[in-house]
Amino acid sequence: MKSFPIHDFNSECWAAIDRFGDCVEGALLPKITIDLWFYVEASDLHRVIDLLPRLTWQGSEVGLRIEFAASDEAGLLSRFQEARAQAQANVRPAVDGAPSYQPPPRTMKEYLTEVLN
Repeated sequence: MKSFPIHDFNSECWAAIDRFGDCVEGALLPKITIDLWFYVEASDLHRVIDLLPRLTWQGSEVGLRIEFAASDEAGLLSRFQEARAQAQANVRPAVDGAPSYQPPPRTMKEYLTEVLN
């Protein structure tokens, strides 16, 4: 798999993603984190040397955290707002004046569905 789709986030996160996109005060963008711990024998130390915080390490366990999160939340929000503004400029009203076609992205989740990798 070359990308990390929005559906890798639990559907319970989607409302929080949209709140972040709507700039709701205190809204946080969810992230996926996994911590892996390995027991390392002294004879295998050469296999994990690049993961160690310093060369004076004397323990037997090595931890590795993998996190999928926005590296630039402000930039992401800005790009979403720009894309949403462009989409809103293309809304076509129905005969009665109500919008009949609202192009995506309407929400941050919709935006991430297209651009997340």
